[in-house]
Amino acid sequence: MTFSNQTALLLFIVLLPLFYFGWPRYHFRRVRDSVSLALRVVIVTLVVLALAGAQLRQSTDRLAVIFLVDVSDSMGTDFSAQGDYIREAVANKPIDDEVGIVLFGANALPERTLSNLGDIADFTSDPDTTQTNFAAAINLALSMFSDNTAKRIVVLSDGIPTSGNALQAAELAAASGVEISYVPFTPQAAPEVQLLQVDAPETVIEGQVFDINVTIEATQDTTIALNIYSGGQQLLTEDAVRQLRSGLNNFTFTLPAVASGPQSFQVLIKTQQDADHYDQNNRLYTFTNVVGSPRVLVVSRTQAGEAIDELQYLIPALEQSGLAVERATPGTLPISIQQLIQYHTIIIANVPANQFASAQLENLKTYVRDLGGGLVVIGGPESYAPGFYMLTPLEDVLPVEMQLRDQQRLPQLTVAYLIDRSGSMGIPSADGVPNIELAKQAIIESIEFLQATDRAAVASFDTNGYLIAPFQDVLDRRELQRLVATLRAGGGTDILAGITLVARDIVNEPSQRKHIILLTDGGADARGLVELAESLFIDHNVTTSVIAIGQGAAPFLREMAQAGGGNYHLVTNVAEIPLIFAQETVLASRSYIVEEPFFPLLTANNPMIQGIDALPRLHGYVAATPKTAAQVVLRGPSPFEDPILVGWQYGLGRAVAFTSDAT
Repeated sequence: MTFSNQTALLLFIVLLPLFYFGWPRYHFRRVRDSVSLALRVVIVTLVVLALAGAQLRQSTDRLAVIFLVDVSDSMGTDFSAQGDYIREAVANKPIDDEVGIVLFGANALPERTLSNLGDIADFTSDPDTTQTNFAAAINLALSMFSDNTAKRIVVLSDGIPTSGNALQAAELAAASGVEISYVPFTPQAAPEVQLLQVDAPETVIEGQVFDINVTIEATQDTTIALNIYSGGQQLLTEDAVRQLRSGLNNFTFTLPAVASGPQSFQVLIKTQQDADHYDQNNRLYTFTNVVGSPRVLVVSRTQAGEAIDELQYLIPALEQSGLAVERATPGTLPISIQQLIQYHTIIIANVPANQFASAQLENLKTYVRDLGGGLVVIGGPESYAPGFYMLTPLEDVLPVEMQLRDQQRLPQLTVAYLIDRSGSMGIPSADGVPNIELAKQAIIESIEFLQATDRAAVASFDTNGYLIAPFQDVLDRRELQRLVATLRAGGGTDILAGITLVARDIVNEPSQRKHIILLTDGGADARGLVELAESLFIDHNVTTSVIAIGQGAAPFLREMAQAGGGNYHLVTNVAEIPLIFAQETVLASRSYIVEEPFFPLLTANNPMIQGIDALPRLHGYVAATPKTAAQVVLRGPSPFEDPILVGWQYGLGRAVAFTSDAT
């Protein structure tokens, strides 16, 4: 008997008090107490043995052997010797023993399942031969064994794994009681040509010529043809024919550095027939960075030549400084990191974050943090907090955060969350989470951004309106969030019933700012909705923002947001709903855009303002809060002294925030 958890055997000590307290002491019930004690001892013994993993092993005369045959490229193409070895082994086996065969390379395929038949046919399975994965072969063999035989694996290979964790697979086999044997098979020597190394300078200047050094190893004298490619283009006008001698051969090729930016070079050699049995090592890559005039990419929503171009002064100023300037819109901003790294700096001028794809924002973050790029963000009415930068990769990179921390400048806010609770909101999204659950999560998270002096309410609607949490001070956030959690989906869709219920009370709220956030995933009767949103905005200063789920959202929802002085969000990825709620909650309560003429105050010397003798008069900015490690170079006027020009080190790169605009 064996145990998988011998420590559990210590629990047998429980038997001592069991014997002490359970030993029969009274003659008249000795039999009953003895039987009871015996039963308790048996039960405890069985429980302890189960916890210890007791196993009773019995010997068997049957043996199951699985041969693992390495057919990777390093083994050549002739496997007759391996087949003969297996046939010889099978010819001498007892009649009840079973034999299986697995062929493996990068993956493993069963060539023959376990059988006691003695005939071994030629191999027919065709695994991927580009790698040697012992782990895949061993794991497949383990899955083929039955439980009523002794087990053995025999590996026929040159013993050079190139992928997978062979040691871990072998340990698993040992733990399963499977013996592994190894029979070395070395392929016959064959002619081989191998591209060993390609070297190029790390950095070259645009227009300069540079050398690429190539090292090739050959097992015998032969002739090759070589060419170099970059960006899909052949750089040598014709293949360079070179004579190789047995051993190492070195060649140098001189090329011009034509365009600035990172360049990749692929060296490819072609060999004579029958002179190279393994051609997967006839291709190598190298990289170099071609440095020219610093390239700057300026991203804005306008293009050159448009009637209103907010970059009409910025672009000429950059070009006069000797910079190579290119323009892009959010839609044409390169997505790949390789395209971004060719720019020294990327400037984003008054572009809202929702104009970029998520992958673009993540790549901008990687470009600065990991690749040492520079990022400058220029303000405007659709940047920073008004541009929905909060909780995005842009806020991570920038030296300012979007939420204002100065309690004295925060007006009291009343916000009403109005949620569609119709039956369709209970349908799971692509992530398997119903939309109503995402809406509840969004409200719960956005409540955290409210101040203790703010007020909030939660309402829902199907064919009727329901007040889940009446208007109240945000003092007990947990109670408010508990009420939100009671929302359930079911019913039709009557937006007017819900917004009428909210409008009845919000117009009487004492707060300086009042805001409704409507979330719906379907259409409804549009009558009266746009007019009610417009009346709330004009007559009672109540703004309304609409979050519509799905491409089929009704057109009147956008009209409601426009008439209500709020924002319209069309959401195709429902996972973005919590972020939009948080942004709406913060934006509704804060005065971010400051429009007044002022002269910025210099608070720190920095190379960014080198050569500027007098600071110009500015006409406004977007308020933000500098981060702890940031250096504020320019500030706005009192009393708030908001940051105007801020910079910091972010990872390997630098990020700069200029909160005024480019005009």
